[in-house]
Amino acid sequence: VDKRDTIDLTVNANYERAPSNNNFLGTAYDVLFNSFDAAYGSGVEHGVSSSSNVFDEALNGIDMSGKGNSSTAPRAFLNYIFFDQEMNYVRAGFLQITTAAQGIGVHETISLNDIIADREGYILAYLSNENQEAVNVHFDDFMVYHGKTNVVSAQDYYPGGFTFNEHQRTASVKNKWKFQSKEWLPELRVYDFGPRGWDPLTWRTNAQDILADQFPDQSPYSLFRNNPIRYSDPDGRFPIDIHIRSFAPFENFGFGIWKGDNRGFSNSLDASSRIRQVSSYETTTRSGRTRAYGNLSSSIYGAFAYSEAYVNGGQSASIENGNINTHLYGNNDALFIRTDGTPIDGGPSWDIDVHSDLSIDVADGENGNQILSIVGSVSGDQFPNAEGFVNDADGNSIFLGAFVTESGSNNGPFVTLMGDKNKQMFNVNISIQVNQEGIFQGVMQGDKLISIDEWNKQFDDN
Repeated sequence: VDKRDTIDLTVNANYERAPSNNNFLGTAYDVLFNSFDAAYGSGVEHGVSSSSNVFDEALNGIDMSGKGNSSTAPRAFLNYIFFDQEMNYVRAGFLQITTAAQGIGVHETISLNDIIADREGYILAYLSNENQEAVNVHFDDFMVYHGKTNVVSAQDYYPGGFTFNEHQRTASVKNKWKFQSKEWLPELRVYDFGPRGWDPLTWRTNAQDILADQFPDQSPYSLFRNNPIRYSDPDGRFPIDIHIRSFAPFENFGFGIWKGDNRGFSNSLDASSRIRQVSSYETTTRSGRTRAYGNLSSSIYGAFAYSEAYVNGGQSASIENGNINTHLYGNNDALFIRTDGTPIDGGPSWDIDVHSDLSIDVADGENGNQILSIVGSVSGDQFPNAEGFVNDADGNSIFLGAFVTESGSNNGPFVTLMGDKNKQMFNVNISIQVNQEGIFQGVMQGDKLISIDEWNKQFDDN
């Protein structure tokens, strides 16, 4: 069996005469050892020792406690024993027939279901009649169902891509595309990032960055600006992040059911929101990925739950040819309190819907600078508030636009959010001067360069 496989065991049983005593034949070890010894004999065959040696260590320590309990039915069992790949005992289980199996022309169906393998190994399924007194027990239609896991390959990662808890289903095609969807090259022990290979153990590449001169503060052998949690780096060049967030400016809303974000517009990464998306975009390849994030929903009664968010029907969506076309949506769990003070989920609210249609381009500017242009619109249900901003690799943040809802805090979640309205919320039309290191210098208005602080102040005042 593979890790996460499921085994179901079923058999029909019948007996005619109950035993006159309930003496137990012996331990599970004794019964199995004698059965294997009788089946396979002793001595050496093809260089393999007899069952006395092959099964002795594997069967030692089997826990079948409970089989010695008294019963008027025969001591006949449906059993399983789970061994790991090295035939070390892991666990065991059994189910005894009952008096429902007694009689002529009747049978009892007994089952052991949902036996889930927590590691690769072997399941030994068998039937046993363990009465000391000779009592005939008839088993029929013994069925073993082996449900293969849907998980073909699974990996957990440390931040830099080093794997742990890795699992590959036996006899399946090996997955080579892993961390950040890059191919793992086992002979070099690096991920293939195109011009460079990334070593997840040392956090260094095996070649210099071809744009190293644009990042004098970074090692030419570094990647993701040494922050792989925040940045993806499709081809080893510099990225930007575009944030779109929907937040509730109220202290409480929905007739006081939910706690709001209780804030104004912000381009802080720590500011709370109801739902948000982050588009990690590579200006050179004009590609990237948008990821959706929900948040904790909490009520004034103290109940709370995590509200999921989705983008284009999943947790993430690709960015191609410089275009971000996304539908971000998610809801607030409607949280109430039982009379005993424990929280209860009363069902979700209407989805918050936010549509982003943005085009990104880069053109050459003066003195070796570049002009980053972001043009488009953000639309949705017009509740609650919405905001957008863009970050460079150095953490500088520039607002793209903002929307203030006209719906009240009580009317909005129950009426305004109903359906997907896709109404205009704010337009985006901004040109940002970027230096040779990919760092924002300010916002261009005609021939004038406005500082980042001066530009953002118009949103801070709201």
